Amino acid sequence: MAIDLNVNESAKGKAAARAAEALLRTMGNAEVIVRVWAPIAAEGDGAQLGLAPVATEDVQLAPVVLRPAKDGKGNFQRKQREALVAASTVFEARALKDPEMVTSFFEASIGVLVGKVMMRVESVLVEDFAGSPYLYRVILSE
Repeated sequence: MAIDLNVNESAKGKAAARAAEALLRTMGNAEVIVRVWAPIAAEGDGAQLGLAPVATEDVQLAPVVLRPAKDGKGNFQRKQREALVAASTVFEARALKDPEMVTSFFEASIGVLVGKVMMRVESVLVEDFAGSPYLYRVILSE
């Protein structure tokens, strides 16, 4: 009896994603707001002159665990935070399935609102298991 390894690996990846979300809910269950540019249809004389209004959209992400970021030597960075976001959270909020699209979403954002502090995205790391992303590590700085 042959076992389809692709199905088995896919199931492992989905299990890792569910486990990551459950762990993040247990470890902190915080929320952040990602502020992104919102597309708007500009019309009239202002649009022809390049004076179209600028609109933004706030995307709420939860559960998220926020913790101090560490440098390569393991030392805590004073003005940086690491946001741990479950892949399923981003998928539900923006319908982004491709890890490259999620990375672009964070990197192209205006910033991430943590409490009342707007922080900029320094980097985005993708953790995956069996070829499926389950966690995003977003490094934020003031």
